[in-house]
Amino acid sequence: MYHIDNFPTKKMKLLDLAHELTGLDGEPIIKDAKTKEVMTLRDVLLSYIASANQMGVKEHERGILFDIGMKIGTESGQLPLSQSEYDAIKRLTDDGTVKNERGAQYIYGFVVSEQAKKIVNAAENESTNDSYAP
Repeated sequence: MYHIDNFPTKKMKLLDLAHELTGLDGEPIIKDAKTKEVMTLRDVLLSYIASANQMGVKEHERGILFDIGMKIGTESGQLPLSQSEYDAIKRLTDDGTVKNERGAQYIYGFVVSEQAKKIVNAAENESTNDSYAP
């Protein structure tokens, strides 16, 4: 008899969408002065995905990024991503720029873009084996 733990596991990356971004002084970055709402990784990723066409995304990644954007748009906590989903998000955060006639321009300033990159790079692995059940 096979036990479920004997089957290979599929690695997922967990992103904490609610991770609050801070300035160099350690204070939260406020995205809306009226509501005092703090900027999160979710906000940055949604902006990057919305700008994906201008970021030089490859054709095969467009559908992946759209699907991830729909997930991010409805989630606010931990988001599990497959390796291909994670790789697409990582490419956006590693670059962080849109391309136009003036060249490449950052979507966010240095502090926000570097923080988002570090958070995505530090995504935790989660092992699942539910898709390998006999």
